[in-house]
Amino acid sequence: MKINRILELLKLIIGSYKQLLVLVLLLFATLPNDIKSQSISNSDIIGEWEEELDELSSIFVNPKRFLFMENNKVEIYQNDQLLSSGKYNLYNGNIVFSDLSVLIFQTEGSFAFPILLISKEKIEWKGLFGILTRLNKIHKFECIEYISPIFIEEYYINEINIASRNSGFPNSKYPYSGVNGCGPENFIWHLVPNSFFGLADFTVACDCHDKCYSTSDDRDTCDDNLYYALVDACKNSKYANTNNCLIIADNYRFKVVNDGLEYFKSAKIQQASYEKWLKLILQVQGVYKFTDSQTKVDGECSVKLIDGYLLFNWKLKNKSWSSKGVLFSDGTINIISIGYVGGNGRFIFNSKENSIEGYLNHSQHLPSESIDKLIKLK
Repeated sequence: MKINRILELLKLIIGSYKQLLVLVLLLFATLPNDIKSQSISNSDIIGEWEEELDELSSIFVNPKRFLFMENNKVEIYQNDQLLSSGKYNLYNGNIVFSDLSVLIFQTEGSFAFPILLISKEKIEWKGLFGILTRLNKIHKFECIEYISPIFIEEYYINEINIASRNSGFPNSKYPYSGVNGCGPENFIWHLVPNSFFGLADFTVACDCHDKCYSTSDDRDTCDDNLYYALVDACKNSKYANTNNCLIIADNYRFKVVNDGLEYFKSAKIQQASYEKWLKLILQVQGVYKFTDSQTKVDGECSVKLIDGYLLFNWKLKNKSWSSKGVLFSDGTINIISIGYVGGNGRFIFNSKENSIEGYLNHSQHLPSESIDKLIKLK
């Protein structure tokens, strides 16, 4: 009410709101700013900025307003509607806007005045009566996808995912060794679950942080992007209390920055092991010859990934049978019997020689430990 009385008084003195706005604009352009400017380049300004107004400023404009700046051009949006466009330039740490019909106050015509850039994250200026206005940099969260050096055809990815989970990577999702949201396998679970009391969903943020830790060498960027993603989840929720949700995001970022180094290192080791496994699971498949060490009879075995396991189809003279195996990143293959006749055993895949060495025993068709080596056919 006090502000309204001040405005009414000024209106009586000056004559109209329009004249008042023109006067405010002129005074605004000439007021000194006591905030220290920093040396920031044009590239730091590029992007989208959200307007944050105090009580008096919000009387004149809708507080939900955005400025998009790129290549010395500026556009002002309100509720996704373009209000105005113009130009900007940097002079001694200040931004000078020109050719705009709308900015902080609703008015017509073109004008130019300086706005102080105080950091890479905030722009502030003071106008009439010390009105403080701030632009906050909006970080568009993007989950950057990793291009694996081991290419897997799209139709085959699901098969690879099932097999990798059987082989010691329970949360793998090609091309990542571990993507688990904010679940118990991830240290972040100790800080916050997959959602903010079921109102803001953090799953995407946590998944992308897992991916980043696995594949990026820039931990700081991973942690920053996690924070931006959590903020997006809070702001985009229709139900969560945004301020309370953002407090959780701040705490989350603090904990990750301070306690995440060991998890960052272990994620790298796991990813390297996973990619080694990927190479092996592709290479091990094929047709092999073997010799029964007891009877000296040659046989043949095909190895193919089916339903998450390596299927070994054995042929020896007029006999045939199957076993299934699980391959691990060190080349070990544990053979599991399919029924009584399948046999069980343990092999090692030698990727340099394209051979499988070990033993298969307890098969109905073979004497105990009668297979020593399988050699891949070219």
